[in-house]
Amino acid sequence: LEIPEFKAPEIKLDIPDFKKPEMPAFKAPDFAKPDIPEFKAPDFKAPSFSAPDFKAPDMPAFKAPDFKAPSFSVPKVDIPGGYNFDTTASEDQEPVEPQEVRDERARTARVVYKEADVTAAEAELKAKELREAANGKKKLANEAK
Repeated sequence: LEIPEFKAPEIKLDIPDFKKPEMPAFKAPDFAKPDIPEFKAPDFKAPSFSAPDFKAPDMPAFKAPDFKAPSFSVPKVDIPGGYNFDTTASEDQEPVEPQEVRDERARTARVVYKEADVTAAEAELKAKELREAANGKKKLANEAK
């Protein structure tokens, strides 16, 4: 079994040194040890027992298949003067719309779905009425026989 080699990019960043702020020294107060009477547990003997001897069945040998994973490397990245990753859309990506436009589109979709829910509920009531009427006609036809 061969493990692929991975090479991470080397990144050079200019990061300023930070000084750790100095904290004032303090000492926690000493607490007196409380007076607790000495306690001795009673002596007792636990019963002895033994578990039965179980034997596992013989299992056939298993060998994992050998495979070779592809190796690849990542190009070295040198960022002079720090880093600045531009997050604007490129020419082949869709531009991100402003939040107001997305909010308005979401509000419109909510109204459409609410109207669809009301229409579906009305259609369900109408279907129930039609089923009841059809069952009533069937009942009358059976009684007439």
